[in-house]
Amino acid sequence: MQVTGTIRSVYATQEGGYQSSQGNYIYTFEMVIDTPQGPMTGEIGSKTQPYPAAAGQQITVDIKQTDRGPKFKKVNPQYAGQQQGPPQQRQQQGAPQQQKPDWDEIARGKVRCNLVCAVLSAGNMKRLSFSRLASIWGNRSCGNA
Repeated sequence: MQVTGTIRSVYATQEGGYQSSQGNYIYTFEMVIDTPQGPMTGEIGSKTQPYPAAAGQQITVDIKQTDRGPKFKKVNPQYAGQQQGPPQQRQQQGAPQQQKPDWDEIARGKVRCNLVCAVLSAGNMKRLSFSRLASIWGNRSCGNA
């Protein structure tokens, strides 16, 4: 369950903290948060001491029930609402899909352009007007795609 509220108080637990599985020391704190549902008390961890947020500041936490009581995990608002999963999956979901170029269309455009350039350089425009060329080739521009 995710809750947003104002920190009423935060203080170190008696245990002080624990060694994480990644080898970092995690300091533990008891935190009371004033929420619309009323005050909520739980344990929250931090890699720094004192806790980086103080009384009066707003916080959003995920609450998980453990055998020792409620455990809070701070939600970073920048990532709130994103799906959890491996970082590669999150990047793929957020990255826009790029369309592959239509190589046949690019080749046709280059042929049209070269044909017009050849006709112009040969001076044969008297027999074949540019508007006639455009109608033959579907009225497309002569860009180097």
